Amino acid sequence: MVLHLSIPFTGLLPSVELVAAQVALNTGLPVGYEHERWTLVCGPLGADFGLYLLEDRVYGITVLGMSDYKRDYLLEATLATLVDLGGQYHGSLPAWAGQPWEIAKLLL
Repeated sequence: MVLHLSIPFTGLLPSVELVAAQVALNTGLPVGYEHERWTLVCGPLGADFGLYLLEDRVYGITVLGMSDYKRDYLLEATLATLVDLGGQYHGSLPAWAGQPWEIAKLLL
């Protein structure tokens, strides 16, 4: 499976470091960004996916491989964070997307 998403911003584009820090704050998990791989990473979940500047004021997200509930959680939490930071996502987000991992894992 390959999933590509585009998240445009009408205002200022937050840095990938800010996105990673905010995802970490929202999930309660250590989340980092690996610049050399353009990848958002969460070690405790064993989850990662591509996060990169697609074009001016648009973040791209690429997810490779089969769906996994831990990676799905990280993806949905990141989408919720990008929306909170001013991004536009036209899909629907599950209610647990904005919840810390300790709560969300009970709802998955």
